[in-house]
Amino acid sequence: MSWLKSGLSIRQTAYAVSVVVVLAMAISSIEVMWAYRSERQRLISIINQWFESVADTSARAAYHVDQRQALAVLDGLIKFRTLAFAKITTDLGVVLAERRREISPSLTDPVAAWLFGDLVRQQRALMFDRSTLVLSTPSSAGGANPQQMRVGTIELNASPALVGRNFLANVGGLIAGLVFEFFLLAAALAFIFHRTLTRPLLRYADQLSRIDPQGVTTSKATVPLGHERDEFGLVVIRTNELLERIYDLRQAEMQAKEALLHQERVAALGSLLAGVAHELNNPLAILTAQAELLSETAEDEKTRARADKILKPAERCARIVRTFLALARQREVKKDHVDIEILIHDACELLAYPFKTHDISVRIDIEPDLPTIWGDGAQLSQALINLLVNAQHALMEVPGPRTVHIRAIQAEKHLSMTVSDNGPGISEAIRNRIFEPFFTTKAEGQGTGLGLSYCLSVADNHNGAITVDRQRDRGASITITLPTDTPPAAALDEQKPATPEAWQALQVLIVDDETELVSTLVEQLEHLGHSAYGCSNAAAALEALQHHTFDLILSDIRMPGVDGPVLYEEVRTHHAPLGNRFIFITGDSLDERARRFIETRLVPCIHKPFQLRELDQAIRHVMAASGTL
Repeated sequence: MSWLKSGLSIRQTAYAVSVVVVLAMAISSIEVMWAYRSERQRLISIINQWFESVADTSARAAYHVDQRQALAVLDGLIKFRTLAFAKITTDLGVVLAERRREISPSLTDPVAAWLFGDLVRQQRALMFDRSTLVLSTPSSAGGANPQQMRVGTIELNASPALVGRNFLANVGGLIAGLVFEFFLLAAALAFIFHRTLTRPLLRYADQLSRIDPQGVTTSKATVPLGHERDEFGLVVIRTNELLERIYDLRQAEMQAKEALLHQERVAALGSLLAGVAHELNNPLAILTAQAELLSETAEDEKTRARADKILKPAERCARIVRTFLALARQREVKKDHVDIEILIHDACELLAYPFKTHDISVRIDIEPDLPTIWGDGAQLSQALINLLVNAQHALMEVPGPRTVHIRAIQAEKHLSMTVSDNGPGISEAIRNRIFEPFFTTKAEGQGTGLGLSYCLSVADNHNGAITVDRQRDRGASITITLPTDTPPAAALDEQKPATPEAWQALQVLIVDDETELVSTLVEQLEHLGHSAYGCSNAAAALEALQHHTFDLILSDIRMPGVDGPVLYEEVRTHHAPLGNRFIFITGDSLDERARRFIETRLVPCIHKPFQLRELDQAIRHVMAASGTL
């Protein structure tokens, strides 16, 4: 059936032939009726001519009863091929003369007899008027001139077979010619129909069959030549517009799926980081605390310097872990005072290794005495890291030297952070689209197109703005501008620590499954002037509460068996006063259950690793809030 793809189908041919046959029959019928009427008029005219040609001599023969003359008249008429019988009768009914032609039975035609039978037998009256004979029809004889005298009749009988034979022959040829002409017309119409509609439709259908139904590619149908301005071309154009919409929707769907997968990967990474952070922060807490204790208790400067060398890398590792946790954490916006200088250095510290391996130098210019920003530190850190990562990717496309410049300045009541690079820059064609969700110029699989969109969202959340600066030289420069307004009054009240002026030694219960960390916490508390008792699990802590009196409990959140939240509920139930003097210490805050518990119960929490002053401030705040001190 492959021929159907390049030619007319059987159904189309049948349609064309049917139309032509109907047209041929209709036009043939009209032509036959016209020919029939014309033939009748011709025959009537011939018969009238016969009568008129013999009127004078026939009337004279009838008037004088001249048989010889009458026979001569009829002999002249009978010579006409279509005349079969002729007779002249006197007015008294006497047959004066008659002649008959023998017609072969083979020439008899019933169709001709049916069509022209009413014209076969014709009679005319013979009238005499002063030697002038007038031939008139019998029907008009009654109204004839009184001076005229009827002298007889003449009757002529034509052969219907011979009369209609010529007509039928002409009609047959006419019909055959019409049929032939209409079949030629049908072939021409079929060819035109095929060239103008069938073949373009078949090609259009073939193009549609090759278009990706999933909308992954931008395949389009082409408008057939000669159909650019007609309805068929309009159908193809509208189809291409529909295909473009399908492609755009498909791309948006794929980008949304990619973003969803990215979010799922981030969530999975967050869960992994939670465990990693817990495992890293415990030894980091020990390392930081021991280095800090060593620095404060060292008797010589050399030992103190060594302790500081240990403390600074440990704090750097702690900041990196906290930054990772902030990037992976999905939580509500929590605003606080944010030090932009610290935020910039932490972000650069996080990306120090990829910058170093790709030979990218970083220049930081921070205006002195910048005010703090009232905002979400995690969101601002993520936005800055996104800008730095984009700069890193852009610089990979250019040879060295590669430079990233970070600048922070204050202008009136606003503070701006600008990240610039000497990469290929941002073209005018895409400058207005770079903040659109899912828009990316990176290769497939190398970017989700959400980085700058997230930066715009962060700027909006902080009543700020993000702009793309026009560089005279090559490179890109993006600036985040944030207000330096003071926080709401309620937030300021929350920030005020209820620290008492007086201070006394406390009995503190420490609960953590890391025994080394418990020992370190005991040393820290003793350094602060308190007494401490350590337990490695919740069961031991509950047992200790039965035999000892404590002023404060420090407990880890994640512990094997009975965890921190369960221990807290037990303490509130059986040792109610200690419920208000409870501090959680944790190596991560990504666990959703633990985070909801802390936010619901409003239990103070400090994150490992922490410095000695942070621990001291937390203890003072809790004891003052409970009214104990």
